[in-house]
Amino acid sequence: MAKSKQDLEHLENFMMEIELLDQIETKLSVFNVFETLDIYHTEIRHSNVLAWLLKPQGFD
Repeated sequence: MAKSKQDLEHLENFMMEIELLDQIETKLSVFNVFETLDIYHTEIRHSNVLAWLLKPQGFD
C-alpha cells in the first residue's frame, strides 16, 4: 500500500508529539506540588487541594 507524502508528514508530526509528551512526562513526574509546599505528609491537605481542583465552585 503506497503512502502519500501527507500521510508521512502526519506520522512524523505524531512521532514528534510523542517525544515531546515523553519529555513533559519526565519533567512532571519529578515535580510534586505537595513536596514543594512541604505538605506531603499531611493527607487532609492533599484531600482539600484535590477537592478544590476538581470542584472549586463547591469547595467549603
